[in-house]
Amino acid sequence: METFAKDYIIDALFLLMEKEDFEKITVTQICAKAGVSRLSYYRLFSSKEDIVKSFFLRSQDEFTKVYPALDIQLDQTAKVRAAFQGMRNHRKEFDCILKNHLEGIYLDYLNKNPIVKVRGIHFHKRCVAI
Repeated sequence: METFAKDYIIDALFLLMEKEDFEKITVTQICAKAGVSRLSYYRLFSSKEDIVKSFFLRSQDEFTKVYPALDIQLDQTAKVRAAFQGMRNHRKEFDCILKNHLEGIYLDYLNKNPIVKVRGIHFHKRCVAI
C-alpha cells in the first residue's frame, strides 16, 4: 500500500506541475490529486523536493529492471541509447523539472549517489549489490 501511495503522490505532483509552478503547488493540492491523506504524505515525504528525488529513484529502478534484459554483448552505444530511451519515456516529467528549474535537485541526487561501473556501464551505487 505504501508503494502505491508513494507512486500516486509522485504522479500527482508531476501532473500538477504541467499546469502550475512547483513553488505554488501545495501539499493539500498534491494529496487531493493523489487521493491520499496528509498523514500519508508526511509519512512518506518531508518536502516536495523529496517527491522529485523519489521520481529519480523510481526512474532509476525502472531502468535497472530493464537493463538485465539487455544483451551483455551490446556495445556502449546501444547501452547509452537504452539509457536515453528510459529518459525519453519520462519526457513529460523531465520537461516539468526543467520548466521549474529543478535541475539542481537532480544534480544533488547524482552527487549524493556515487556511480559505479558494472559490465561496462555506469550505475548509481544503490542499484548494484556490491
